[in-house]
Amino acid sequence: NVAGNVAGSSLKSKKTLKFKKRLPKQDLEQLILSVVSKEELTLDEIAKKVGRTKEYLRNYIIPKLIALGKLKRVFPDNYPNQRYIAGED
Repeated sequence: NVAGNVAGSSLKSKKTLKFKKRLPKQDLEQLILSVVSKEELTLDEIAKKVGRTKEYLRNYIIPKLIALGKLKRVFPDNYPNQRYIAGED
């Protein structure tokens, strides 16, 4: 059904655009903390879930959250497959 495909694709586009909208850093930080509150995730997994690049998160967001104690590393600092989980703030 052509109408169903068009409606379905426009719905999918809206979901994709939702992630591309600019979020205030505080909201992005809260979103990250909510996705790591229940399970340990890698930087790649966090980036996919919040719709941001891992480079942006690694350079600007993750270090701040770690410094504030809101996010914890599961393994020692430079572990290649580092995982993160919400800290006890």
